[in-house]
Parts: sequence; C-alpha cells; structure tokens
Amino acid sequence: MIALSVFLVLGSLAVATAEGPSRVTWQPSYSGSCQDCNLIGQQMPYWDLTGAHYGGANLSYASLNGARANGAYFTGITASHAHFSRAKLQNSHFENAILDNAHLIGIDASGADFSGATLDRADTREAKLIGANLSGASAVHMLAAGTDFSAVNATGAIFDYATLRLAIFDGALLAGATFVESDISGATFRDARFAGANLARAIGYDTADFTGACGSPSTLMPPGLSLPVCQDSVLAVRQSEAP
Repeated sequence: MIALSVFLVLGSLAVATAEGPSRVTWQPSYSGSCQDCNLIGQQMPYWDLTGAHYGGANLSYASLNGARANGAYFTGITASHAHFSRAKLQNSHFENAILDNAHLIGIDASGADFSGATLDRADTREAKLIGANLSGASAVHMLAAGTDFSAVNATGAIFDYATLRLAIFDGALLAGATFVESDISGATFRDARFAGANLARAIGYDTADFTGACGSPSTLMPPGLSLPVCQDSVLAVRQSEAP
C-alpha cells in the first residue's frame, strides 16, 4: 500500500507537469522522494514534506506557502520566484540552492543549511534563520527587514545592497561577509564576529547595535565605527604567520 501511495502521488505530479500547473485543493501528507523532478509552477501549499528528498528539483514559481518541510532535502534545487512564505523549514537542506527572488516571508528555517545558496533579491522579512548556515551564500539585494539571523554562520556571505533594517545578527559569525551599501539601520549585531568583513559602506550603521561585537585588523569599518579585535581571529592570524 505504501508503494502504491507513492506511485499515485508521483503519478499525479507527472500529470500536473505534463499538462501544466494545477491547483491542489487537498493537503496531502507525503514524505518521499522526488529528486530532479520538474515541478515548475506546481501548487503545493500546506503540504507535509517533512524529511522528503527533493534534491535537484526545479521548483521555480512553485507555491509551497505554509508547507511543513522540517528536515527536508532541497539541495541544489532551482526555485527562482518560488513561494515558501510561512513554511516550516527547520533543519532543512538548501545547499547550493537557487532561490533568487524567492518569497520566504515569515519562514522558520532555524538550523537550516543554505551554504552556497543564491538568495539574491529573496524576501525573508520576519523570517527565523536562527543558527542557520549561510556560509558562502549570495544575498545581494535581499529583503530581510526584521529577519532573525541570531547565531547564523554567514562566513563569506554577500549581503551587498540588502535591506537588513531591524534584523538580528546576535552571536553571528560574519567572518569575511560583505555589507556594501546594505541598510543595517536599527539592526543588532551583539557579540557578532566580523573578522575580515567589509562594513565600510554600510548604511545606517550609526543606529545599529554592535555591543560585544569584534573584528580583526583586516575588517573594513565605516567612519566612526571601531570594533575590538576578536580573540579567535588573533589566534588565527598568529597561526597563519607561524613558520
């Protein structure tokens, strides 16, 4: 019966793909595999995809608003302009995913892995990305006002031209991250680490909270802002200079 159910679900997806996207009025519970599937424009709101494997699938313009996909695998997906608003994505996998212009408003992706992902112009307003991995991610022009990035690992992430007003980066690892002309007005960076980061042209930095934050000798700062050197970055510099 389980195999038959999976076959029927996959069959319905294949029909929808062949005939064009169709609105799904029911809310299935489907935790399975649809890797490399063509799901462009597919309507999947409120689906239960907990633990599912959708790696490499094309979800561009698809709707997964309100979906439950905690622990799901979306590694390497293409999801340009996709809708994930209010979705539950805790501890999910989006490594190297393409999510440009995606609607991620109010998602809970705490602990999720977005390393190497493309989030250019994505809308993550009011989202929870607590403890998420955004290392090497591109978030150029991201709309992230009020987003909670607490304890995020955003090493080498690109936040250039992003809207980060009132965003929370408390305890974040931002080594090598760039904030060229990003708006950080009212944002909090308490205890964040900026070793090698570029804040030189950040907008609204004078209203941001950098209490307990630290940097390194190579951190680029805007006029009037200075941060103490992080102890761990001092150790890293000393190790790199060792013969």
